[in-house]
Amino acid sequence: MSKIKNSYVVVLLAILVGAGVALNSYSQVPAAKMSPPLQRVLETMEFNPGDTPADTTVNLYTVPRGKRLVITDVVISNNGQPQFDPRMFGSILRGDRTVMRVAILPGDTFEHTFATGIEFRAGQVLAVRNPASAGPDVRFYLTGYLTSQP
Repeated sequence: MSKIKNSYVVVLLAILVGAGVALNSYSQVPAAKMSPPLQRVLETMEFNPGDTPADTTVNLYTVPRGKRLVITDVVISNNGQPQFDPRMFGSILRGDRTVMRVAILPGDTFEHTFATGIEFRAGQVLAVRNPASAGPDVRFYLTGYLTSQP
């Protein structure tokens, strides 16, 4: 009987030693680098400049120092009459550079929610533009959030 008990002890000891070796070798594997924590939203932002006349750019917001603006949702409407007006364009600008331009049929609305958003860094200006030389007003509605700049 003591021989059987000793066999159990040896087997148990081998299992524990093996587990210790496995744990020790596992702990020596370099850990994966963790991604940085998500940026905290400081403030939700909403921009509704109303009707933007033809051939007009409207500066909506200058991002403050140390902050980052992310536009997540865009709604652009063409207020023209379908029987009279051609399609219009609505543009979102970063300063004087177009980052998004959308063609919209008269009486129609473009809506989009971005997975990652359009980013604006500190000092950059968010603007909208109705680039048409003539025609109906274009209505913009933008939402997003302000966070600290990484």
